[in-house]
This record gives sequence, C-alpha cells and structure tokens, in this order.
Amino acid sequence: MKWFTGLALALLCCGAFAQADNPFDSGYKPREHGVDVPVRDEAEWKEGELKLPPYPKADNLIEFEVRGAGSFRFFVDAESIAIGEDNIVRYISVARSRAGVESVSFDGLRCSTVSHRVYATGRPAEKDWAVARTGGWKKLSLGAPGRQHLVLLRDFFCPSGFTISSRKEGVNALQLGSHPDAASNHSNFRR
Repeated sequence: MKWFTGLALALLCCGAFAQADNPFDSGYKPREHGVDVPVRDEAEWKEGELKLPPYPKADNLIEFEVRGAGSFRFFVDAESIAIGEDNIVRYISVARSRAGVESVSFDGLRCSTVSHRVYATGRPAEKDWAVARTGGWKKLSLGAPGRQHLVLLRDFFCPSGFTISSRKEGVNALQLGSHPDAASNHSNFRR
C-alpha cells in the first residue's frame, strides 16, 4: 500500500508540472522570450502603434493544418509576421474555402493572455484593408470560432507559452508544421 501512495503522489506532482505548460489549464504561467511573465495589472500594459502591412501575395502564403476545419484551408503570409515591443505577434491570415472564396485578415496574438485580435479585414478586389471598428482582445478557447488562431498560438507563435523572438522563427515553425517547443509536440499536452 505504501508503494501505491508514493506512486499516486508522484503522478500528482508530474501532472501539476505538465499542466504548467498547457495554456488551457488553470495552472498555466505565461512566458515571453523564455522567462515567466510577472503578473501585472492589465491597465499597465500598453499596446504598440498599429501599422497595416502590404496586402498579401500568393507567393508568400504558407499553409498550416487545422484539424476539424472541414473544407477550409488556412495560410499565413510569411512576410507579414512581426513581433512588437508589446510582445504581440502580428500576421496576415487567409482562410480559403474549397470553392476558392477567401477571407483575409490582419491579426494579433497575445501569448501572455492567450488572446486574439482582428486589426483589419481584407478587401480582395481593391487589395486593401478595412480597419476593424469593433472588437478588442478576445480570449481563445478550444470550442470558440477562429480555431485557426488558437492553432497558430499553440503550435507556431507561442510555443509552450513563449512568444517567438523573430519572424524567421515563426516562418521556420510554419514550414516545419509546428514549432519544436510547441506544447502539442509533448506527450503531456491534452487536446
């Protein structure tokens, strides 16, 4: 019986450590550039100035997999990936239906709060942007719409809670199919 109690205690400890890297568990500690982010009042954080990128070119799109997305395919414009002083990863995303209809948006991911924001939506005919008038930061969750942004956060741009440090790191992760440090690459990650 002693061995059983010891085993149970060891499993509980391992479970607590495993949950710390899972952004969907309550024990998750956000990290930016490899260090724990201090808990700070949300009012202290300031978002950087917004500059819209050039409209995406087909040659710059890198496809990434979103399981359960039905007939849609998802892409990121490699040239648009930028990491701001505010630790936001900004990028252009493209969702394409089987019929070829595209939805283009300029988005941001905030790793420390596991949240997403749409800055602008694409106007394909004009190859231009319409700045989003409403909406701010929205918490990402497994059951919410916009699953592609959750996949980008978890598997490419905020691996294990870290904000990527460069556009090159994000592009490499997309080309590899996921970031090597992504929580989903580890057996302790629960989907």
